Amino acid sequence: MHRKTILAAAAAALFIPAAASAQQVESDVIVTGDRTEEVRSVVVSLRDLDLRADRDVRVADARIRRAANKVCDDTPGSSLIGNQARCVNEAFGNARVDLNSAVYAVRAG
Repeated sequence: MHRKTILAAAAAALFIPAAASAQQVESDVIVTGDRTEEVRSVVVSLRDLDLRADRDVRVADARIRRAANKVCDDTPGSSLIGNQARCVNEAFGNARVDLNSAVYAVRAG
């Protein structure tokens, strides 16, 4: 049940448009890792970044990577490294889609 709630919240975040002020994004990215037995999520703030600048997009990317590693740390399973790598890759990839949407919204608007 907990997993469904988190997945629903993450899915809803995809449909919420990223609002941008002159230099800030009023949005966050949710990084969710499915650790087989439990789902963890971390909110990564983008509010202090200007996603029109490539440097800030790289900062956001690094924050998402750290969050993906955090939510997938100590993944249970027989193949710890394989499960953890899969979790990190999926968590990062899904959150990166949200970041790409936020970047597009800021740069197109």
